[in-house]
Amino acid sequence: QRRRKFFLFFHTYQVHDPYVHPERWVELFDDTGYQGPLRDTMARLRGGTGAWDERHRVFWEGVERTDPRAVAFVTSLYDAGIRRMDAETLAPLLDRLEEFGLTRDTLVVFTSDHGEAFAEHGAFLHDDLYAGTLRVPLVLRWPARLPAGVRVPARVRSIDVMPTILALLDIPAPPQVQGRSLVPLLTDASAGGPGDVASEYSVPGRVYESFRHADRSYIADGATERVLAAPPADARDVTGEEPATLAAMRAALARWHGACRPLAARYGPRAGTVRPGTDALERLRALGYVQ
Repeated sequence: QRRRKFFLFFHTYQVHDPYVHPERWVELFDDTGYQGPLRDTMARLRGGTGAWDERHRVFWEGVERTDPRAVAFVTSLYDAGIRRMDAETLAPLLDRLEEFGLTRDTLVVFTSDHGEAFAEHGAFLHDDLYAGTLRVPLVLRWPARLPAGVRVPARVRSIDVMPTILALLDIPAPPQVQGRSLVPLLTDASAGGPGDVASEYSVPGRVYESFRHADRSYIADGATERVLAAPPADARDVTGEEPATLAAMRAALARWHGACRPLAARYGPRAGTVRPGTDALERLRALGYVQ
């Protein structure tokens, strides 16, 4: 497609658990001296294949979650995955654009769907709504149009990515889109971003959502509500000290629900209209997206 306009969505699981990498990548980041059971687990997983859910289970059964050295080692494995992806996936992809002479005229957007927790709040993986899980990179590169080296401190949202891409390509965004273009921030990093951010982690039988405003985070997990002071990384619970903040955040999240409700009715799934094929269903099941 290099002589025509093209769109490429490239998704890698190289930084996803189970974190099993060739030893040369592990050695770059492991300064723990750890030699516990997870080492044996990784050796077994390196030699075999199988569905993701089985490999996931075996990996985490080998993690001694109460051992600080084991936790530090798992964290280093995550870092190793990032470095490996940079060398084996991202750099070759960008190099190929350079080889084809497409770098200047290609918009590259690099982001992620979530981060990972490594016991910072007593949990692992990404079944939480703390800052370490919600804060992800968003990098845009387009030499023909965008200034290089600009760092934007404003908080933005995943739902802003699509209208930003459309704005950069001079394509009108649908009028009902909830996100907003971040293009003004790319030329003036001090411009204000959306600021308020709603997030949710939806599983059957559990209402788990959050709302962020300024330096406060509101997390509702069922009937449990908390207000956290953001720096550093949602570390301080201020719920009892700031009842007005709690009420304001609760109301803001309710307004977000109100804005989403008509869109869900219009664009949400309808029974019997969408069902993946057998092969796709099996792949989704292996990844844990379908029970």
